[in-house]
Amino acid sequence: MNNSKIIDGEELKGKIGAFTQYLIDKEKSNSTIEGYRRNVKRFIEFIGKSKINKNTVLEYKSALMNMYKTATINAALSAINSFFAFVNKKLSQL
Repeated sequence: MNNSKIIDGEELKGKIGAFTQYLIDKEKSNSTIEGYRRNVKRFIEFIGKSKINKNTVLEYKSALMNMYKTATINAALSAINSFFAFVNKKLSQL
């Protein structure tokens, strides 16, 4: 994410609906949309009110590594990356 516009988990919660609509507009499958929403929500729950930075994501990845297999971790990180790309694009339009 752009370091000049650091936001926290609480601020991200309000962007999930717009992200979901973005995925629908991109004609993603229902299972992809649900998977992305689920993974993004889990990440936001993990970070709580913390500011998001590279270390936050690395801590989340480490937590996932203790619970899931590689494919599941990669799916979660892919969803988070897509969400950040969406949020970053929206923030740059402000």
